[in-house]
Amino acid sequence: APLLGSWDLHLAAKGVKMHIGNLIEFLKRDEYKDRVHQVAQVSQKGNAARFNNLSLYVRRECLKKWPTSVRPSDVEQDRVYVNVYEAGKCSVLAAPNHEVAEELATIVTDMLLDAL
Repeated sequence: APLLGSWDLHLAAKGVKMHIGNLIEFLKRDEYKDRVHQVAQVSQKGNAARFNNLSLYVRRECLKKWPTSVRPSDVEQDRVYVNVYEAGKCSVLAAPNHEVAEELATIVTDMLLDAL
């Protein structure tokens, strides 16, 4: 079963917020194309309006710990979805195991810290 998880860069405790618009433009740079499939601001409708976050799709190819023995139905997953919030909290919705989730957290965290 896919793994769900989250991690926190603790930016709020440091009095720092990421500007989501600037972060989206930063992650669209050519230097991140090998890791970033797509990035966009989450629609600000209903309950989602109280959160300032973006949708980040990370390319599966950059995840070296992705299992090679996957079920045929899993082969179609060529990217992993991550929510990134302005305070530095992140959540992943479908990592196949803990090793991939940790690798994904490292890759995303490194990109976010580069942006700051």
